[in-house]
Amino acid sequence: GLYLLDSNATLIDNAFVGNSGWRGGGWYHIGGDVQASGNLVTDNTASSVAGGLFVWGPAVLDNNTVVNNSATVAGGGLSVRYHTVTLSGNTVSDNIVTGYPGDILGGGLELVRTTATLTDNIISGNTVSSSAAGWGGGLSIAESVATLDGNAIYSNTVACNGDGWGGGLDVYDSTVTLFGNVIYSNTVSSDGNGWGGGLEISYSTATLSGNVVYGNTVSSEGDNWGGGADLYTGSFSLNGNTFSGNAADWGGGLAVEAGSSITLTNTVISENWSNDGGGGLFIGSGSRARGLHTTIARNGGGDGSGVLVTDEGEGPSSLVLTNTILVSHAVGLAVTESSEAAVDSILWYNTPITVSQSPMVTVSVQNQHEGDPAFAADGYHLTPDSAAIDLGVDAGVLSDIDGDTRPRGTAPDLGADEYAPSADFSASPLSG
Repeated sequence: GLYLLDSNATLIDNAFVGNSGWRGGGWYHIGGDVQASGNLVTDNTASSVAGGLFVWGPAVLDNNTVVNNSATVAGGGLSVRYHTVTLSGNTVSDNIVTGYPGDILGGGLELVRTTATLTDNIISGNTVSSSAAGWGGGLSIAESVATLDGNAIYSNTVACNGDGWGGGLDVYDSTVTLFGNVIYSNTVSSDGNGWGGGLEISYSTATLSGNVVYGNTVSSEGDNWGGGADLYTGSFSLNGNTFSGNAADWGGGLAVEAGSSITLTNTVISENWSNDGGGGLFIGSGSRARGLHTTIARNGGGDGSGVLVTDEGEGPSSLVLTNTILVSHAVGLAVTESSEAAVDSILWYNTPITVSQSPMVTVSVQNQHEGDPAFAADGYHLTPDSAAIDLGVDAGVLSDIDGDTRPRGTAPDLGADEYAPSADFSASPLSG
């Protein structure tokens, strides 16, 4: 369609339709700066990378529509490499990567060795379909520094004969910040093992704040981890996120694996499902987790545990929970093999077995309370009759999941929410 070499270009309101090439079926740009706005890139094909557009240079892309393109290796819609890029208000939908006999990635979008900012984009309905392994049904980020703010990543799929990672988003060997994104209805379905129905982040440093992750699934033939998110070998800080209605074998809402370190603050993990263990939260294979003001509620399946802490054959894991609501599970907290857990200030309710532990583990629980959390209709905000109000200890957390000041009373409330008398939380937990 368009070939740009060592050129600065401004592209506005053009249509790139039905073209083909080796890289960048719709357009190919290498060297120079590009600014593109309001363009339509559709029905293009690439025999290698970037069915719609290939960008190897500084770029600002806004309000473009990249749909129904295909590539065989990576970046069904577009691929951006080695430079600084800003993407805002774009729609990247219904693109596919398929046909290559080896590993493939980035059904909608691929970012490699970039400094990238993605704001208010729609990444939906994209597919990675591989006879081998596949990564990132919607978006793949590798060896990059990236900020994602206010994007909607939904209904993307990894479907492959080998292993699969990241139905919505896959991040590898990167530093990423995710703020205020909605990640939902993404799927990993493979003949091998699967990780991260909504998002997979591995060998990376990541900060996640205010994201809503719901309705994602890992349903591969082998073992599956992290229906909402799988966090693997990295350092992770999560604040104010919700994980609801996701499903996998291990860690229906969230799985933390392979020596990872994570802090969860003001987190809601609710109504997720596991086939094997850790319906809400799975901490495994030598990982270390700390939860501050966490609400874990109504997760199910498998061994019935809301939270599972286990060695997974790769060294003991540990979990420290402070100011927690852990309710409506067959088993609240399960700790196995030689792992350990320490709990301070917790509310149990509708949980016949609060703690299940193997003989070799260490578990300490103090400041336990029993009572109805009396959630609002959304399933995690507190109402005036909640037994969680004013029962916490000072954990150094000065605001709640909504940014409201805590404490409001004599002590902090347990869980992610600090009760606010004037608030109205009538929405369901999966409304986003």
